[in-house]
Amino acid sequence: MRACAPDVPVVILSGHGDIAAAVEAIKTGAFDYIEKPADFERVSLTLRQALEKRQLEAEVRRVSAALDTSLEARFGTSPAIRAVIGRNAAGGADGPVGDRAGGDRHGQDARGPRDPRP
Repeated sequence: MRACAPDVPVVILSGHGDIAAAVEAIKTGAFDYIEKPADFERVSLTLRQALEKRQLEAEVRRVSAALDTSLEARFGTSPAIRAVIGRNAAGGADGPVGDRAGGDRHGQDARGPRDPRP
């Protein structure tokens, strides 16, 4: 199923309440595993959640593509810029400038050497 339609969420409805099968189904990409007899409310909620997840994933892909395009338009496509954009997208950067403690790029505290605060 994943090979034909990778965006379609899979919900398995089974008459066998086997925990190992449920774990394996989730590990291989199923959205949920529901045992029979299935409660209508549970099936309905699961299907709504699966469709909502699919819509959110599509939105993330759309926004990511737009962001990638706008970053390239703004900063160019040189190898150095692409490396910085890729590092930031992967979560490898601390922030726009400096560290998270508010220091500058040389490791100096943002408050300065004479600030009486500890």
